[in-house]
Formats: sequence, C-alpha cells, structure tokens
Amino acid sequence: MLLKKHANLFILFFLFTVSFVIRINSLNNSFVLDDFRLIIDNSFIQNIDNFFKVANPRNLFDVLPIVCGARPISVISLMADFFIFGQNPFGYHLINLILHSFNAVLLFLFVFNLTKDRMMGLISALFFSIHPIQSEVVNIASFRADLLFVFFTLIFLNLTNLFKNIKENKKKLIIVFMFFTFICALFSKENAVVIPLILLSYIAFFYKENRIKYLFVTTVFVTAIFLFFFWIERFPVPLYNLIYPSIENNIMPLNSFVTYINIIFSSLYYNFMHIVYPVNLSVDYFVNYSNLISSFVIFLILFLISVFLGFKIKNRYFKFTLFFTIIVYLPVSNIIPLVNTIADRYMYLPMLGISMIFGYVIVKLLKIGNPKIIYVFVIILFSIYALISYQRAKVYSNQYTLYQDAVSKNSQNVRTAYNMAVAYVANKEFNNAIKQFDDVIKINPIYRRDQVWLLTAMSYESLGQKDLAKKYYHKAFLLHHADKYIITRFIETFNSFQEAKQYLVLNTVRLDKQALANFEKNAKE
Repeated sequence: MLLKKHANLFILFFLFTVSFVIRINSLNNSFVLDDFRLIIDNSFIQNIDNFFKVANPRNLFDVLPIVCGARPISVISLMADFFIFGQNPFGYHLINLILHSFNAVLLFLFVFNLTKDRMMGLISALFFSIHPIQSEVVNIASFRADLLFVFFTLIFLNLTNLFKNIKENKKKLIIVFMFFTFICALFSKENAVVIPLILLSYIAFFYKENRIKYLFVTTVFVTAIFLFFFWIERFPVPLYNLIYPSIENNIMPLNSFVTYINIIFSSLYYNFMHIVYPVNLSVDYFVNYSNLISSFVIFLILFLISVFLGFKIKNRYFKFTLFFTIIVYLPVSNIIPLVNTIADRYMYLPMLGISMIFGYVIVKLLKIGNPKIIYVFVIILFSIYALISYQRAKVYSNQYTLYQDAVSKNSQNVRTAYNMAVAYVANKEFNNAIKQFDDVIKINPIYRRDQVWLLTAMSYESLGQKDLAKKYYHKAFLLHHADKYIITRFIETFNSFQEAKQYLVLNTVRLDKQALANFEKNAKE
C-alpha cells in the first residue's frame, strides 16, 4: 500500500539514480574537445565580474563578442562552475550528470501527467536517459548548452500540463513562468526557438476549449513572428557567415542543389541509424554523400511511415509525439547547414520525442502481445544500452582515448586522423604522432597543412632529430611566413639567426621578399 501511494517518488528516485550511476565513471574524465576553448582557454568565464556583462539587459538582442556570446545562460553556468571548481573537471562533469538525471525525471513527469500512464513515462524516461547517443552531451563538460536548453524545455512542457489542469485564477502566473523558462531555454541554446511550435502542436492536440485555444494560437503566432526576427538579429552567423558566402564562393554544401539536398537526406539517415543501432558511435563521423538515391529512399520510407502512422493511429498523444519529433529535429536537419553535419549532441532534444514514441509503442505492445516477452525484450535492450553508455564514458576519459576510438572506427576521416595526431603530441608519443600526420597527408594533402608541418617539426625536435625538424619548420614558415611562433621555433633549431637565415635562403626556390622581411623582423623583436 505504501509503495503504491508513493510510487511516483520511487520512480523519480530510481530514474535519477540510474541516470547518474550508469555514467558515474565520467566524473574521473579530463577536459576534451571544446572544453579547452570554452573553459580552459576562455579568460572571460574565469573572471566572475564578467557576470554583470552577460546579465546586462543591453545584451539581450546583441550577441556578446565572446565565445558562445549568443548563449548567456550557458556562459553563466560555466562561469559559476569555474568560480566553484576552477580547472578541476570533476565538478563540471558532476553538474552535467545531475542535469541529465533531472532531465530524465522531468520527462517522466511530463509523460505521466499527460497520459496518466506510469509505465509509459518510465520506459520513455529510461530510454532517453540510458541511450548511448546521449554520451557525448553528458561526457563533454563544455556541452552544457544542450543539457540546459533541454532542461528548461522540459520545465516548459511540464508547465503546459499544469496550465491545462490548474484553476483559472492561477493561469496568468503559470504563463509568466512559461515565458521565463522559454527565455532561459532560448538563452541556453538557440535551438529553443522551436518551442512556440511545440506549444502550438500541444494546443492543437490537447485543448478543446475554443476560447483558450484561440488565445494561445494568437499568442504563439505573434511570438513566432517576433522570434523569427529575434533569431535573425541575435543569431546571424549561420545565415550570413555560412550560407551566403557558400553560395557566393560555390562551397559545399551549397555548391549545388543536389549536394545540399543529399546532405539533408544523408544526415537524417546517419542520425536515424545511430539511434537504432548505437554501436559505432564516434566523436566525429565520416559521412558518405556519394549515394543520393539510398539516402533519399531512407528519407522517403521514414516520411511515409510517419504519414501512415499519423493517420492510422488516432491517439492524440502519439500524434503529438510524432509532430514534436519532427519539429525539434528541424534545427539540426541541415536545412540551415551546420558546421558539423552530424554530431551525437544534435539529437539530445529530438531524443525526447523518439523516447516518447518508444514508450508509447512498448505500452501498446504490452496490451496486445505477450507481456513477458515484451518485458524481457525491454530489459535486454536497456541492459545493452546501459553497458554501451558505461563503456562510452570511458572513451571520453581524455583526448587520447577519445580520438583513438574515433580513428579505430574510421581511419579515413581526415579531421579525426589529425586530432589523433595532436593527441599523440600531447601524450608525448612523438613517433606515433609523426606516423599519424603522414596518414593525414595521405587522406587530404591540404588539410590544415601549416599545423601538420609545424607539429611534425615539433615532434622531430622533441625526438632530437633537428635536421628533420628544420625541414618541417621551413615548410610551415613558407605557408605562414607572418607567424611569429613558427619563426621563433624555426630559428631555435639553429645555433644562430644567421645560420637559420642562410638555411632559409638556400632551401627556398623563390623566397618572397615579405617573407624574408618578416623573418628578419621577428629576429630583431
């Protein structure tokens, strides 16, 4: 009797604990990837006085000229972490784990309060929590923006449930809270711009009272128009710095209409497969865009299934989750081209809708099939997911383990190969670094060539092979003859500046006058 009375509390505790424990080994991980750019080397978050700059109302419409300046809530969150934990990665990972665990709890509350079905809520929340594709967001400290904007989105969704069932005299207060959480979500990550569309679909499926419906529809319509201009004003980078230059300079993905469409279809295919079969997850993916037909077929199949189920299944909750998934996928669909075409973190919000669909399907199968078989299937599936997620947390231990995993899964991805070489340098495995840089050149001879030459030279220098170090410093200098660091390292491999200059003159077929001037100027400084 006591268990039944407090069933929801037990479920909430269970969800939080499971979500936390499965990835608890991430607490021992180091900083990786964007952590260095957003935390370690980001002087802005390291000064607590900058909080007042971020919180200044003047900056609501103007992006701060800092890293992630369009996401002030996320910046403040990392700033608070740095104030408390400094450069100790443990604290950052701890906050990430807590946020992810709360997101699982909030998803359960939303599904349960909407459907009054505990099992559906529990299965949906567990699927969302332990699925391996969530590993990237949880295990990389600086990907706080995704955790935060989904956290506020889930609070917003729970408030919509509360609004529908609360007394009339308290509805205005709930509207204020809804608007506040929406703003927090939007200032955590710009993908939250889709929330008005989510609200619109919620109203369309779950409201019957015309007066309330029209009021909300009007509000959503006006808000959507406002946000359209707000997004263009506040987040101009993907529009002006990516799309238009790509059109003008004929750069992929906008070098042709076929390429553009192919990338949209291909990214959908890969994202879908990573959810269905999450055993080859990576921090970086090599996407094959050569087969437009197969990508289109996958897209067509998913589209037809969605349309069929949308008309066939009359359940309003299922229709809502289907619309929800489509809506929240749009910002990461590459309709507006993304810098990284595919990344696991892009699916963090869409996984809410996919998890709700999964929970709905399992509960329906329990009613029409053999419950024992269904339960065994779910337990085995979740056990496999939990094991993969636990192992993935180990992969994110440091830069070395992360890119070693990525290279083992796709050795032809030039960006992954390059980052693996950099990790070798950081780990002082200079022979391996040199071999890896050779692989980078074989894959793509022009990819970050200046850095490849520079780091190869540094590796040879660390091994005491100065003649080869000079050769590669020379190559790096010819590509970037104004780089003071390259010039300094180059000169330091010789006994004197004059010796370095003589080497430069004798080994350069056509020595640019400006390059020589830069070389001499740097020596004087």
